Amino acid sequence: DRASIVFVGQFFRSLLQGNSVQEAFKMAKLLVEGNPALMKIKRRLEFASYRKKEHFIPEEKKFVLLPEGGPVHENPLLSHEIPHGTVTIEEPLPSQSNLPVKLQSFTGRSAEMHHVICEVLKNRIVTVTGVGGIGKTTLAVEVARWFSVRARFPDGVYYVDLRQTDTADGVIDLLGAALGVQFSELKDVITYLQEKNCLLLLDNAEDIIWKDENAIKDLINSILKFTLNTNLLLTSQRPVEQNLYESERVYRVYSLGYDDAAFLFCATTKRRILRREWESETFHTILEQLGGHPLSIVLTARQLAPGTTLEDVLERLTVYKAKAIKIKNITDRNLEHGESLVASLASAYHMLSDEAQTLFGILSMLPAGAEKDTLTRMYGDTAWEYTQELNEASLAEIRNRRATLLPPVRLYALNVIADSVREYYGPKITEVLGAYAQELYKRHITKDAKEYRFYFTVDEPNLRSAVDLPCHPPQTAKERSSLGFLGSGLIYLYIFHNRYKEAKEVGEKILSNLRNLQDRLGEAYTLIALGTLALRKTGDLKEAQKRYEKALTIYQLIDVKWGEANTLWSLGELSMRLGDLAKARTQYEKALAIYRNIDVKLGEANALLRLGVLAFQTGDFGEAQKRYEKALAIYQSIDARISEANTFRARGDLTMQTGNLAEARAHYENALTIYRNIESKDGEARTFTRLAQLAALTDDIDHAETNLDTALVLCREIQDLESQADIH
Repeated sequence: DRASIVFVGQFFRSLLQGNSVQEAFKMAKLLVEGNPALMKIKRRLEFASYRKKEHFIPEEKKFVLLPEGGPVHENPLLSHEIPHGTVTIEEPLPSQSNLPVKLQSFTGRSAEMHHVICEVLKNRIVTVTGVGGIGKTTLAVEVARWFSVRARFPDGVYYVDLRQTDTADGVIDLLGAALGVQFSELKDVITYLQEKNCLLLLDNAEDIIWKDENAIKDLINSILKFTLNTNLLLTSQRPVEQNLYESERVYRVYSLGYDDAAFLFCATTKRRILRREWESETFHTILEQLGGHPLSIVLTARQLAPGTTLEDVLERLTVYKAKAIKIKNITDRNLEHGESLVASLASAYHMLSDEAQTLFGILSMLPAGAEKDTLTRMYGDTAWEYTQELNEASLAEIRNRRATLLPPVRLYALNVIADSVREYYGPKITEVLGAYAQELYKRHITKDAKEYRFYFTVDEPNLRSAVDLPCHPPQTAKERSSLGFLGSGLIYLYIFHNRYKEAKEVGEKILSNLRNLQDRLGEAYTLIALGTLALRKTGDLKEAQKRYEKALTIYQLIDVKWGEANTLWSLGELSMRLGDLAKARTQYEKALAIYRNIDVKLGEANALLRLGVLAFQTGDFGEAQKRYEKALAIYQSIDARISEANTFRARGDLTMQTGNLAEARAHYENALTIYRNIESKDGEARTFTRLAQLAALTDDIDHAETNLDTALVLCREIQDLESQADIH
């Protein structure tokens, strides 16, 4: 096919340039013979012919012009009188996509690719299944690329790697990251996809299907039921199965045939394999042992380097196959290829340098992989050098300067990682990720919030996994362990993303681990975060108060002033919710005094804002205005965007109450602009409610109703029942 396309293109181009048929034919044959892409394919075709004991005929020799003895066609076919013009090729622009970079070679799956394309054209959900390492992802990505290049899905073709989560909420976050939209819950996804004509490729779905089958089925069923033109292409070691809204079409990928397996081996070695070698019994035995399993083939082929013989490779493979250990989710799930895969992995692993083996262990503790800079902070300046060694051995894949272990490879790594690597590097990983969690948390309230929401979605599995890694206890009572930094930041990040269930589950585990470490300061931070969770999610004021008071006791006991101030501020919030304004004022003023004494600007501004709200509620409008202005100036100086928006909204409430409606509108619109920029739906909803009240005061009932409807939709998205009640 490729030869025909190259030939026809040159043949007609020559005719249009005024050449004869004979000349055009010769030029086209020469172009086929010298085409770089066809020269690559020629090697494979020559090998296949040899295997079949057939005579090899190059593609350029297959073109026939006319029967012998016929006219020679030496005259130009087309008249030179054709006026000059332009030739345009009408091709649709490719669909928008985030697919991985195209591979240099795609071996032995052309027929499978054709079948899967046909299935996607006929069915809305297609699952490509097969054992780990059989090539499901490569096949599915190339199918998705086929659709993208031809713009068969005008609204886009999107790749989502489900290795990055094992919860349904995590899938929703990943979908939002892939589509460039923030989703709080499944309804957001459905609303966005309802009118879209797109293809979603959900890769590596087996873990989440095994862990939370009902949740992933609900997500898939909702997409199938409530959208018209969204197709799903999954890769998984097992199908979804069971009572889907539309029937799931399952396509199973099997081993490569001998010729394709041999070509893949030859194409991925580190040195050229000689003809006498691939004719040898040794080569045949190696392929027989690998059983046509692509990952095993590539891992083994990469061991054939200069100075290494096929006999060396076969000996290693035989030794490690005899020693093949039971690796959970490889040998137990993969009965056909498990032992050969483990043998290939073991052989590849033991050929690594000691440093690369260490990096292999570090990556096994990072389920979502890690970027170059992150690995450097965890290991040192040579981290990427040894990551490249892993990539050369096909034990790690690198995309966009991020290294990740393939699922079967990581399962192997988790079983062979030395205790010394885990004990030494576990604390380093926790330290790096603890600092990262704190940075993410801070950035979630700035103008860059949207970008950092995406970063959290990608790295959340690493942050969650680090909770159970080894961690050094703090040196003194006034210091936090790395887990202490990681824990509170992670809980707040879950709260920001409305993932309350995970915040609760992970938070309790963090609290238990911190107590085992005797990290009192980290425990206090985590108690504050869990108190905030109780206050925001469940409205459990008793639970929140219990958490806050425990934290305050710890802070006072170890004499940590800023922690004490933070807790007093939180207790002030709780007293406000309980209606005890006098107690709230006392708590806020105590917090303000401490913040000023230790020069913590954000805390000072937060206390001023809440004291302004208190003054407003008690009718002291002058005092409220003064507090708001001081708070706003501090927020703007430290770029605390969400707090700046909150202050604008509070000033709008004040000016609306005093009758200055034009000024109130300006304040609300300033707040709304900031909330939208940082994607704070909670802030948007509250501001739309205020704008509705403002419209009602001027008898603009239509705008009042529109704003309330918008606020209600936002509150339902974030499950804010109290605000929904206020709107009603």
